[in-house]
Amino acid sequence: MSPTERHAFIDTYNEHNTEIASQYLRDDRPDLFQVPYKPHTNLRPLNQSLSGKELREIDKAIKTHIKG
Repeated sequence: MSPTERHAFIDTYNEHNTEIASQYLRDDRPDLFQVPYKPHTNLRPLNQSLSGKELREIDKAIKTHIKG
């Protein structure tokens, strides 16, 4: 999406996102859903495999969440 399209998309849901944050997350911060959205610049291509270290970190996070 172009920056203009991305901003319009976020604006469409801004009011509802604020309600969700307030009701479920008990958070009224205006920056919770960041506008303008700042995309990540360090993303790898989808066809590039994860490293062993990254896979172990994901595995650990999943196991921690399941136990939690």
